[in-house]
Amino acid sequence: MSLPDEFADAFPGAVAVPDPAAVAVKEPPVTEAPEEIDLAAAQSLLGAVPASRTPQMGPEATDLPPLPRPDLPELGTGSPLSDARDLRLLAEVQVELAVELGRVKLPLRDLLSLAPGAVLELDRAADAPVDVLVNGCLVARGEVVVIDGDFGVRITAVVER
Repeated sequence: MSLPDEFADAFPGAVAVPDPAAVAVKEPPVTEAPEEIDLAAAQSLLGAVPASRTPQMGPEATDLPPLPRPDLPELGTGSPLSDARDLRLLAEVQVELAVELGRVKLPLRDLLSLAPGAVLELDRAADAPVDVLVNGCLVARGEVVVIDGDFGVRITAVVER
């Protein structure tokens, strides 16, 4: 498409672009879906679908042969491992042991106002046993001792599981 003659001299080599509205693709008007569905017509359409195309449920739904049973060795009753052998297998596993003197619940504003010199009162008496925890689980109770200037714990009771 070329420019009209009156503009061709002013813009040599220019090409005219048609009006977008003139070349726009016309879409068919949108019609609303019917409010009621003709049930008989829908059932007749469904009846026209071949049975091989309709989904089925249950074991009869596939024409595949059953999977072969894998060859697995029979497991005997065997004898349980002794507790000592079980523990030897785990002897080198690292665990975290902690000693808990006590606990305290306090509002967040008190926690935020903690400063050096603050004293927290715990929920246990000074002579009460401390808890010995392994990976967060209570395993024993004991009393605090001092060994060459360091703290230690003398186990007084082991918690039964």
